[in-house]
Amino acid sequence: MDFFQNFKWAVPRALSGAVGACRFELGDVLYSEPEGYDPWAEGCPGLRYHVQVLDPPKTSRALSADQSGSRFAVNWGSRIELALSDRTQGTHSRYITTQGRLFMCLWHDDLSFLDEATSVPDAPLLQRELHGRLEDGRAFFEKVAKGRPSKRLCMYVAAIDQASDASRLKARAVEAALAQGFSGVKLHSLSPKEAGLDPRGRFHPSLELQLISVPTLNPEAVVESLRPVLYVGTGSRFSISRHGLLLGPVAQ
Repeated sequence: MDFFQNFKWAVPRALSGAVGACRFELGDVLYSEPEGYDPWAEGCPGLRYHVQVLDPPKTSRALSADQSGSRFAVNWGSRIELALSDRTQGTHSRYITTQGRLFMCLWHDDLSFLDEATSVPDAPLLQRELHGRLEDGRAFFEKVAKGRPSKRLCMYVAAIDQASDASRLKARAVEAALAQGFSGVKLHSLSPKEAGLDPRGRFHPSLELQLISVPTLNPEAVVESLRPVLYVGTGSRFSISRHGLLLGPVAQ
C-alpha cells in the first residue's frame, strides 16, 4: 500500500479524493502507522491510534481542476463526526469537529487539533499558490540545473498535486513528451520546503515540485514539445508560464 509521504499519519494514496478535497466520509478508516492497514491476524504492536469517520455520508469526491481550491476551502470548516481509538491508553472517544482539524491531526500527528477549544487552524496553501511562487525559486532551480552532468540544458519546473488525478496525469504527459523529444531527460522531485519556497510549512502536504532537466540549448524546442500536451487550442495564445517555469539554457 502506498502512502502520502508528508503526512505523519499513514494516509493511503487510495484516499487521494479525501486528501485533495479535504472531505473524509462515512467508512473512511485511518491509522497512525502503516501496519494498521495489515491484516489484524498479523498483529499491530506498534499501532497507536486509528480513526473511523461516522459522518458525513459518502458522496462523490471527484473534483475538476478548477473546483479543487474552492471545494477544499469550503470543506475545511465543515462538520465531521469520528471515533478515535487510542491503543496506547486503551480508550475510545467520539469527536464532533471539523474536516480541517482532522486534516491537521493527520498531517502533524497532533490530537489536540481535534479539540474545538483550541484555535482554528489555517488551511494549507494549494497548488495555485505554489505555481505562483515558482519564479521565487528561480535561483535555486538554476543551481540545481548547474549541478547536472550535462554542460548546458534547459529545465522545466511545475507544481504537482499528488492528490489530484488530473495533476498526476498532466505531469506524466509532460515527462513523456520531453522524453520522446529529447535524449537524456532527467526527472527530479522536491518538496516546496526543500526548494526554499515553504519555510513555514504552509503548503498542502500532497504538493511537490517536478523538475525536468532537458539536454538542449533551445528553450523554444522545449516549448514546442510541450505544446501538444498542454494546449488544446489552435491559435497562438499558448503560454508555458501558465503551466510551469522554463529555465535555460543554463550553463555550468
